[in-house]
Amino acid sequence: MNQQTSLSTPLFAPINLKKLDSKNIVTAIQYQLLINTNLTLLEYDKNTNLVTLLAEDYQIKGKTITFSIKKGIKTISGYEITGKDAEISLRRLIFSKGSHSRLAELLCTQKCNYGVSSKDYFLTIEAKNESYIPFILSLLTNADTVIYPAIAFDSESPDSKVISLMETSGPYYFNVKSIEDVALDKFELALNKTHPFSRPGLAEKVNYIVTTNEKAFNQGGLIAPFNYVHNVVGVRNKYLKMIDNNSDTFTIYRTVPIKNTLLFSTKEGRSRFTAEELTYFQQKIKDHLLQSSEYPEITSPQIEYFPEGSDGKLTPEQMEKLIHFYERTRLYKTHEDKKIKLGLYKIMYERYHKIFSNLNNVTVVQLTGSPLEVNHDDVDLYLTVIDSSFKESLDLLEYNKTFGLFKISDNDMSNYINSSNKNDRIKLIQKIHLESLLSGYCLIIGSSPYTTILANDWEASPSTLSAGYPVWKIKTKN
Repeated sequence: MNQQTSLSTPLFAPINLKKLDSKNIVTAIQYQLLINTNLTLLEYDKNTNLVTLLAEDYQIKGKTITFSIKKGIKTISGYEITGKDAEISLRRLIFSKGSHSRLAELLCTQKCNYGVSSKDYFLTIEAKNESYIPFILSLLTNADTVIYPAIAFDSESPDSKVISLMETSGPYYFNVKSIEDVALDKFELALNKTHPFSRPGLAEKVNYIVTTNEKAFNQGGLIAPFNYVHNVVGVRNKYLKMIDNNSDTFTIYRTVPIKNTLLFSTKEGRSRFTAEELTYFQQKIKDHLLQSSEYPEITSPQIEYFPEGSDGKLTPEQMEKLIHFYERTRLYKTHEDKKIKLGLYKIMYERYHKIFSNLNNVTVVQLTGSPLEVNHDDVDLYLTVIDSSFKESLDLLEYNKTFGLFKISDNDMSNYINSSNKNDRIKLIQKIHLESLLSGYCLIIGSSPYTTILANDWEASPSTLSAGYPVWKIKTKN
């Protein structure tokens, strides 16, 4: 393998490409693969400023946003992206809501063609209210709203399915002839050299290989052929420290602490236990984890979901109320005759289940599937990792509501969307944040940064506020 033209990255779980669809993003790696291969209309730059991507420009007039699509964006087969492709892609999301997006509720109704229309290289989006436009622009940066070429679908209807991963709007495509319903241990992205975003220094191939931390690293750092580690794959801290000690070979790029390790309750768990009981067991499990030698990979202990300096951080009064609640539930002794079932996904099960063997009242089971794919009714609590944010985020709230992670009602979301005053929206986020914690929906163990690792003959300048970073923004130094 030519290290100058190829990136090779480890993954720690097999990937089923059949499940890779912007309408149903449930894992961080799915999100990342979608933005690696398809373009959104807009993106945030490394300073979190909103900039164009697939769009050449856009204009806002009243409730209407008009995007002009960049000309000359062609797939590997030569198919050119136009406004029609953007319309078809967004219509799929309007009629089949994505996990991060409430786009349909922000757009005009059927009286104006459901708010999306196109002509030639132009795409028009019409909002229900002028105050919705900032929300719409923000949603158009996330992976739910990537623009597919229409030929990647089996039809132009809203319920269409993805039938080709080779036909992409971005500079990389999956080097697979067909999409099989199997879990792959390895796959490859290839560079479309005719794409306008292609340039000298980009990797011609990006190889994803399923392995383990132990097989990907040794005392000197990454083991060949790996020269790139994706920032959401879960590298353990001890290996990051090894690479820090060998900085002449590899560079580590870190985000701010937005990677949260949490204990969530399930709907079934909340029906079997009170909020006080759930919180008692959550704290018991958290203490046991942090006192073990195999504690979760956290760098910033915290007791609330949103980090220091974020829009959704609790007020001092709310924090005092939360701390008092946690102190009170710790003292409960009446729960000790009850048993609770904790679910761990494969990687966490292999890493942590042994330390719970001597923990009374807690039964540990291994969960199958992808984290957050379903709210498992056969367990009361489960441990997983999800992002937080420093800015108020409609897509983050929608994600948490979709998977039942926060105590958010449809009325809460409606009030949030319809509020034109940011202070009112922040107060609502703080209310949702506090009530979720007081209701036993989740308990935060701590947070850590996401990390990207690159061999020193490659370079990047990723945002410190975003875990998602397209591979086409990585290039060789020479």
